[in-house]
Amino acid sequence: MILRVIRNSFTIYKWFSSIVLVFDIQVRIRKNPADLGQLF
Repeated sequence: MILRVIRNSFTIYKWFSSIVLVFDIQVRIRKNPADLGQLF
């Protein structure tokens, strides 16, 4: 039971961090489109 809760919270954390990462990249591109070349 506890292990399942830990696993669920970890999945939520990964899901949330990936959304934050995508949002951060979009904000950076909006501020400075030249940053897109540095990411790749």
